[in-house]
Amino acid sequence: MSARVVIGIPTCNRPDKLLACLESVRRTYRPDAAVVVVDSGTISLPPERLAAFGARVIRIDHVIGPAAARARITRETDQELILFLDDDLIARPGALDKLIGFITDHPGVQIASGHWVQDGQPTELGQFIEFGLSDQGIAAFKRFIRPDEAVASRLQAVCCDIPLASLVIRRDATRQVNFDGRYKFFYEMFDFGMQCKTQGVGVFAVVGALFDHHPGGYQGPSQRDDRAPGDFEYFVEKWNMIPIGPLRG
Repeated sequence: MSARVVIGIPTCNRPDKLLACLESVRRTYRPDAAVVVVDSGTISLPPERLAAFGARVIRIDHVIGPAAARARITRETDQELILFLDDDLIARPGALDKLIGFITDHPGVQIASGHWVQDGQPTELGQFIEFGLSDQGIAAFKRFIRPDEAVASRLQAVCCDIPLASLVIRRDATRQVNFDGRYKFFYEMFDFGMQCKTQGVGVFAVVGALFDHHPGGYQGPSQRDDRAPGDFEYFVEKWNMIPIGPLRG
């Protein structure tokens, strides 16, 4: 019997992006798939526009960050698998099937992540967390693996620490890791990866589960396009280390 799946999409003040994302889901996946949208902010689509997609919409009048929206989706569903998409992602044919198929075929995998193409160029496939010492104390930094490196090694997937925001997670794994809604935007997926790494949650980036990433502006206020004040300090307080992002070279 196939696993029960819900697709969760956080959105905030960019209805055009949401429509394109929903259209790609319906075009490339099952037309009867359960979809939950958490819509925060001041600008939303008329209910009849979303009714055509069969999406359940949770409206929040004030602006919240994507982590808080994902946490709300997690609380609002009891499905075995929760597949999260950001509203600025377009699913390519086969991407959702590939993610769901990979996690259902591999019982030890708790999170499966896709990867993106932006401006015609592939982004990183997997993100890894490493630790070092700086003049401020312990530092956490990222390193990446590129899709072409995985393909050259004939890998179907790569075990990593931080998934991208196109991910499917087992409900059981949400007892170990969570989306910390106290982050406004920056460091929220870094924090999620820290939880996965320290809790031993199995995360795999799946080669070929491709999404087109079309970041863009907002038609109203958002916490997601500013270097949100307080997020850095909260990460340091929570993990007792400095997040310094990627090291190149």
